[in-house]
Amino acid sequence: PELLTVQEVAELLRTSVPQVRQMTHAKKIPYIKIGRSVRFDKAALIEWLDAKRFTQEKIEHNSTLFLRKSGS
Repeated sequence: PELLTVQEVAELLRTSVPQVRQMTHAKKIPYIKIGRSVRFDKAALIEWLDAKRFTQEKIEHNSTLFLRKSGS
């Protein structure tokens, strides 16, 4: 697998290194511990991003669930 550093993930996500570290600490992003180092499998990260993506289908599904829940 292609492993990325915290800095590379921050650049990929267009966020800061502290933000990536915070997401890692909160276990909100897939990562690998190698000794004391943290690395990210690029393929797993891309899968994670794809799962986070809001498609029109997801938006419509969430809207339907919200409307059912609110009784409308």
